[in-house]
Amino acid sequence: MFDSTTKAGNLKSGTGKVSPKWWGAKGDGTHNDTKSLQNLFSIGNIKIDFPAGDYYATDSLKLHWSSITTMDYGSIIKSSTTDRPGIIVGSYVAANLVAM
Repeated sequence: MFDSTTKAGNLKSGTGKVSPKWWGAKGDGTHNDTKSLQNLFSIGNIKIDFPAGDYYATDSLKLHWSSITTMDYGSIIKSSTTDRPGIIVGSYVAANLVAM
């Protein structure tokens, strides 16, 4: 498992993408993935690919402006709150999380 101090450039898969699961996200819909996702999202200049799964976050997630994020069919980020924006890129709200 990695954290925000890990250099992602040396960890990319053969496809040039990194997975949130490498940072400890479970994607099972019940495990709190907030810390794992935010640690990954804080790294800049990477391609993040979400494999299918239900990722659960309890707070807004701030995506580094220079990263690219793709989500495979069947992947979703869910939130237990509706009073905060979902994913923030820099200072802009990019998407809302799906409330549970």
